[in-house]
Amino acid sequence: MKPVTRDADATRARLLTAARREFAAFGIAGARVDRIAAEAGSNKAQIYHYFGSKDQLFDAVFAAVVDELGREIPIDADDLPGYAARLAEGYQRDPDVLRLLTWQRLERGTEPPPEVAVKHSETKIAKIAQAQADGRLSDRYPADVLLVAVLHIAVLWATTSPDMTWARKLPSAAARRRIVTQMVRDLLAG
Repeated sequence: MKPVTRDADATRARLLTAARREFAAFGIAGARVDRIAAEAGSNKAQIYHYFGSKDQLFDAVFAAVVDELGREIPIDADDLPGYAARLAEGYQRDPDVLRLLTWQRLERGTEPPPEVAVKHSETKIAKIAQAQADGRLSDRYPADVLLVAVLHIAVLWATTSPDMTWARKLPSAAARRRIVTQMVRDLLAG
């Protein structure tokens, strides 16, 4: 007989995986708990049991995505061009990450963000500020402004509108990496 905890953990994991896909596709308002439950091979009651509400389920998905992104693509204040390129590649590899970040901004932009997201941002800002204080990184821009600029450069290709991709073929993945890297270098060179 399997321990109940293992079954509960497996159910919770299946619900988070299904919810991630659903929220990425439809946002918070458009997501449906019945579709999430069906995809997870579960039921709506388990969603409410494990997460409390659809909004709390989104919070759990968002926190997991932010944590995963921070682990898989950690900031390197001594190589912000490389960091931006790795982020850009990550967004191309897994477009759901950027979709979830966008839905959070669109549907929850006026609410306090999840604590895990704030902590990750504070850590990144502190690492940039320390590199600036040590003289390893230009202090032309405040650390928080520099981070925002780097993050926006990283989403350059992932947020390019379809009309631009139809009007001009996107560069190869290698060329996109070189462009993102050079843009951040140019930003740092000021």
